[in-house]
Order: sequence, then structure tokens, then C-alpha cells
Amino acid sequence: MPWTEVAAEAIDECARIHSILLVVDTLPQFACLKGDSENNAGDALAAMHPLLRAAADGIGVILARHERKSGGEVGDSGRGSSAFAGAVDIVLSLRRPEGNANKTHRVLQALSRFSETPAELLIELTETGYVALGDPHEAALKQAKGSILATIPKSETEAADLKELTANSKVPRSTVQRAVEEFLAESVLSRTGEGKRGSPYRYFLTENRSCPTSDREGQKERIEETHPEGLG
Repeated sequence: MPWTEVAAEAIDECARIHSILLVVDTLPQFACLKGDSENNAGDALAAMHPLLRAAADGIGVILARHERKSGGEVGDSGRGSSAFAGAVDIVLSLRRPEGNANKTHRVLQALSRFSETPAELLIELTETGYVALGDPHEAALKQAKGSILATIPKSETEAADLKELTANSKVPRSTVQRAVEEFLAESVLSRTGEGKRGSPYRYFLTENRSCPTSDREGQKERIEETHPEGLG
């Protein structure tokens, strides 16, 4: 069947069952864009055109495409013509976080016509679906804090320097340093040493401060407090 007929019947089926979302995975496959046609702006726009009716009927449309091997910035990393991205309202790129991140975490990057769309969002796959963890950098800092508190020495005699904290928490040094600075400002950690060669700063848990039972539990509480309805 020609792509125009496939799209029309899919839209009619959405109307029949009162569906508010139509997903085409992947668009080049269903539109039969073969060879160089995927790179041609005219062919790309022709493939998009039949789906405009769905949008006009109030049906949301998600079009899945593969990234090119070289990757790139969101909006430019999709395989084929840039006309695909130019014809939609929001472009999303789903990627693995950098560094030693949780296997269930992904970073959702966006290029959008709407100011409400966050440029980046860290999400986690749970048993009940995806939940939003917030800004990737802030979420990484929160996770780093939990890892540091779980391994931080509890006495001055056992105090650890930044190199040791980085190795023990398995968190990037720059994130450890930022977390430690915030902990010091909050009086969660104390330090000893002169901060120079031969006498580096060494850190330990401030007296009467307790470590959380698990970072996972603390993270769950933060998710429920800031995102009670999940990703939405």
C-alpha cells in the first residue's frame, strides 16, 4: 500500500477507537524511503505531509527515526534530511548519561517550539514505567551526595581526600568536588589539612551527623516529592 493510504487508514483507526496518539516507528520504513530518498528534503517533506491531517484532527504524532552513526546535537543527529526535524514541533533524543551512570537512567534532550519543554531531562525506567528525575546535572549531584555519604569516613583520624572520595564513591571528581563544597556549606562534612601539597584537605562526617540508610531510598523520596505523577 502507498504510504499516503497507510497513514490515512491509521488516522481513521485512531478516530474510530478515540486514540489521542499515533506512533510511527520508524517513519522511513513505513514511508518506504529507500537509498538517498531519506536524505532528500523533498521526499522527507512528502513523507511528513500525510500526517498533518492527524495533527489537524487533534491527534498527537510521534515519529521515530534512527540517529546517524556520527551522532550530533539534538535536531541534527537524526539520520537523513533535516527537513524531518523542521516539520515537527518537538525533537527528542534519547541517550545514555555520560560516566558511570545507573543502567536504568536515560537523558532526554529536546529542541522545542514550546518554552515549557525542558532542554534536558534525566529519566529512570522503573517497574511502573519512566519517572522524571529532573535536570541531569542536579540529579547527578544528588546521586553523588548519596554515594559520598555512604562511604565517607566518620572520624577525623580516618578522613579522606578528594582522590579517595572519588575512588570510593565511583563518582567523577568534578561532581565530588561540587558535592563536598555544598556539604561543607551545610556543615554536613568537616575538613582537616591545609589544602596544599603534602597537606591536602581531608574530609569526614561532622559529629552527630548520620548517613542515610540508602541513597536509593532518598532518591525515591525526592522523586515522589518533586514529580508525584511521574514523567506524565
